[in-house]
Amino acid sequence: MFALPLHCGTISCREQDLTQRVLLATWLLEISLAKVNQLEDAAASDGDKEVAENIGVEKSILEEDIKNFLVTYKVEEFSGTKN
Repeated sequence: MFALPLHCGTISCREQDLTQRVLLATWLLEISLAKVNQLEDAAASDGDKEVAENIGVEKSILEEDIKNFLVTYKVEEFSGTKN
């Protein structure tokens, strides 16, 4: 889905850099969630079972991409602490 260098590793990042990355990640998630909603609406309104199934598969793939994004770029990386 997306690949963002959201953590700074050993390089000292400015707080503004992290803020910008958080904003970008938020926008990407909002766009992705809007697409999920569009797919849900399209599946609900389409009478063709095969088309609805295809939309459901696309929605599942997008939801998995969102989950992977959230796991990869978790909140701890923004704050500089890791588990």
